[in-house]
Amino acid sequence: MIVNLGLCTALALLVAFRGATRDTLNYLDVFETLDGIPWSLKDFQAQYSMEWGYGFVAGLVKSVGLESNFLFFVISVLTFIPIAKASRGFGVSFLSVMPFYLPTFFLAQQLMQIRQGLAISLAFWSISIIYKLRPSVLLCLAIGAASILFHLVSLVPIFVSVVVRVLFFRRNSDFGHSWIFVIFVATYFLCASLMRMDLFLVAQRVSVYLADSEHGYTRSILDPANLRAIFLVSVLFIWRPKSCCAMYRSYMFLLCLYCVHLAVRLGFMEVAILSGRVGSALGFSEVFLLPMLLEVQVKSRTVRIVICLLYFFMHLYIAFYLTFPFLLDDYFSSMA
Repeated sequence: MIVNLGLCTALALLVAFRGATRDTLNYLDVFETLDGIPWSLKDFQAQYSMEWGYGFVAGLVKSVGLESNFLFFVISVLTFIPIAKASRGFGVSFLSVMPFYLPTFFLAQQLMQIRQGLAISLAFWSISIIYKLRPSVLLCLAIGAASILFHLVSLVPIFVSVVVRVLFFRRNSDFGHSWIFVIFVATYFLCASLMRMDLFLVAQRVSVYLADSEHGYTRSILDPANLRAIFLVSVLFIWRPKSCCAMYRSYMFLLCLYCVHLAVRLGFMEVAILSGRVGSALGFSEVFLLPMLLEVQVKSRTVRIVICLLYFFMHLYIAFYLTFPFLLDDYFSSMA
């Protein structure tokens, strides 16, 4: 508990004192223009083109006379808490999740996309309750609603988890792994069909992204993120735990979400922002799946630690030199 608290505090301070990382100036502009807590969800959405949850937290922090650094610290802490809750719900330790979270989603979602980072962590806390045989419906609804108030994309993993839970994880049902293939194919064709019907053009925010060459370009199936997702699905499926394993149910449930993530990535390849942003909302399941896989398949604790460290440093290198080569410079640049 003390180690977890110390790690979260150190990382939240790292988030709090970042420089002009991507999206940070947008969040600062909202913070600086707020006069207090915005009570109207509709008015806040119309003025700032973002969900109300951020405005509420920002307005609350500003109303008590605290600075933006404290706001980012609070949002970071609020992001770590649901991750810890979800980890416990899925049967893995918080510390075992961190080597898989920090070099990937932490860098993207806590140093840049902070609303999505908080929303997705809340969504997976809700999902960790949904998959149980006797879920607490009211708690799920409350956490799920909170996640949507920070970013609408969190509705995607919540909706998918409910569908998977209702159709395939009924009480006393024996979930066969062949259903994963059915889920993947159905999701892929659904996404591809939606792209053909141009339904996303009616959404103002998405239509803006479509017109932007930075976000609206077409991804290749050989895109590194797509190849990585295909590789991980293969590994996670081939070395899945046996049905008698205590983690089998939660593992297979999360594997369904990760397969839907891959299907979304491939189905929405024609629009990069949809393929990446919507797909990553489901791809977050990997931070719980990978430590589960290690715990089931690797009995030596020392070997597990070595694998975690190799994964951590390899992805850290990829992040700083390939995925986000601008991040370090942005972090140490002034926001003035």
